[in-house]
Amino acid sequence: MNNFEINGYKLSDSEQIIAIIIIILSALVFVLSIGLFSMWIYYSWIKRVNSQNYTGADLTKYIFDKTNTDVQIKNSWFYVKYWNYNKRKNTYRLRPWTYSRKSIWTMMEASQQAYVTTIRKEKGKQFWLIFRLPLLFRIIGGIGGISLIFLAIHDSNNLNDWDFGHWLLVIMGISIIFIGYTIADVGRVYVLWKNVLPVIKDSGLSNEELAAIKRIFFWRMIYSIVVVILEILKLIFRIAINSNKSSK
Repeated sequence: MNNFEINGYKLSDSEQIIAIIIIILSALVFVLSIGLFSMWIYYSWIKRVNSQNYTGADLTKYIFDKTNTDVQIKNSWFYVKYWNYNKRKNTYRLRPWTYSRKSIWTMMEASQQAYVTTIRKEKGKQFWLIFRLPLLFRIIGGIGGISLIFLAIHDSNNLNDWDFGHWLLVIMGISIIFIGYTIADVGRVYVLWKNVLPVIKDSGLSNEELAAIKRIFFWRMIYSIVVVILEILKLIFRIAINSNKSSK
């Protein structure tokens, strides 16, 4: 295999294979991101209305009525996504572009947020995959990533004294944090893809509209999975290069 170099360092055969896979996956992530952006343009700004003339608030109310969730739906700029429900005030908040718009993308956003709220009362597998497990991955990724960054800073507080190893620790730390968040997103998107459509199946939305919502969920899930694989390979690649450089 031809010798590739990074800053004068010649990659081994295994490192070259990983590098090639990283390049391929990076191209795939780019294509998927363009696809997602195109879907957002089409289903948010071209398909601006749905067959039932629902707003995001209307579809949310349909889901809440179907699941016997009695709350007051409010229009609000400020809330954390998937944590829209205020138990004390018995209110549920949606941002203006989700509350009042009627696009297919809005139907997808409103339905997934409403579904997540309806299962917060449960303690089953779906609750864990959407709330507890993602939180666990984020905590683990955050602790691991911040620890590596702190290690680099603790070893030398002066940035002028930092060498390749210090910066590599920081990059690896950021990568681990990002991996934790992305893995969390994969689990959440998978549960939404499998469970949101049955909830809105009888809402009156056409089969074409339901298929479009399913397509958006599926595309997002594939994108998240590829990003996770790519970031893990990039982390392995950096560790391998650093280990081989240190051993020479």
